[in-house]
Amino acid sequence: MKMLKGYITVLCFLGIKCAVTTVSDHPQVETKLGKVEGTWRTSFDGRKYAAFEGVPYAKPPTGDRRFKEPQPIESWKGVWNATRIYVCPQSTTDFSDNVQGEEDCLYMNVYVPKIGSKQLLDVVAHIHGGFFMTGYSQKGIGDKYIMGKDIVVVSFNYRLGALGFLSTEDDVVPGNNGLKDQALALKWIQENIEAFGGNRQSVTLTGCSAGGVSVHMHYLSPYSKGLFHRGISHSGTAIASKVIQHSPLETARTLAQNVGCNFTSTKMMVDCLRTRPASLLVDKTKQCLQPFKHFPCCPFAPVIEKSGKKPFLADHPYKLLKKGKVQDLPWITSVVADDGLVFSIFIRKSMDEINEKWNDFSGRHIVHYYDSYPQVLDKIKKHYAALDDDDNTLTADELTQVTFLHLLT
Repeated sequence: MKMLKGYITVLCFLGIKCAVTTVSDHPQVETKLGKVEGTWRTSFDGRKYAAFEGVPYAKPPTGDRRFKEPQPIESWKGVWNATRIYVCPQSTTDFSDNVQGEEDCLYMNVYVPKIGSKQLLDVVAHIHGGFFMTGYSQKGIGDKYIMGKDIVVVSFNYRLGALGFLSTEDDVVPGNNGLKDQALALKWIQENIEAFGGNRQSVTLTGCSAGGVSVHMHYLSPYSKGLFHRGISHSGTAIASKVIQHSPLETARTLAQNVGCNFTSTKMMVDCLRTRPASLLVDKTKQCLQPFKHFPCCPFAPVIEKSGKKPFLADHPYKLLKKGKVQDLPWITSVVADDGLVFSIFIRKSMDEINEKWNDFSGRHIVHYYDSYPQVLDKIKKHYAALDDDDNTLTADELTQVTFLHLLT
């Protein structure tokens, strides 16, 4: 019961929020790649813990490495100063014109409580959410809360938006590089976490929203076999309706056209995209969100890889599950009430347009069938409107329920 209480505490602050020595008042660890130095902090219950923030696990995905699978970081000389939080390129959460982050962003954070014994601790590896478009490694981790427990916590960045999930549906860019980043981070944990006092044979994946989707994806991918031992998907699974891109090449071409890379050849198009600033690609991604600005939420998301030597996802998650092609490991999943609320806030001013163009909106972004009969879409609207036949308009609160359906079922 005591262990269960500890895991519940982890859940509450995740979606959210040995071998460590002290050198010059700073915690220091020697990994297989080199020495890492962090900072000492104090948890809310007064416990001392070490924070290592900004530890590299992959080479910078810049230049020729943009749109390619991640490559493991090489060893370094001297001591790595792990005191910085990195953010991958992304729009601010209101999808305004502001772009933040830098392309050299594949770093992780490790949080380790200070304990007297040499016993290896269970590891929680948290994958942040943000509909594969926003978010970063430290967001909502709540290390000051969770370090009251005997557990090692790891969080990491992965490439977002076009930089992480663009696909040309061929060998040029098969896709899912953001998920492959995650898998490489999990491999890093297997190879290095014992240096921090973590047990590499007891790794629990956790994630909320797109992070929860990602956790479930790792159960279905050969990339992640043997890299974790249990998982928790909070409000997101691999079979949610909007998880898989349905026309990734079309979306890639739309972005390319918006930045002046409108080539028929996918290789020439991608070569051109590599010359464009990351901030421009992020900014122009908003133009892939039409006809309704914030839908679909994820123009760039996981894909079914049609080519490539080792696909992360070779078939639709539902089909893989039916065929039993899934790692037989413990898994907890849950949902958040009113999870569609965040999108309803964004599009509140568009309610009149959504009601006026309901069939276009719902056909594209809710049921995902362009050939759906209008009467089917009308019944969906009436069900969630919960109004009489004379008033068949949706309110923002009712749209919250529709977007909940859109995101999680």
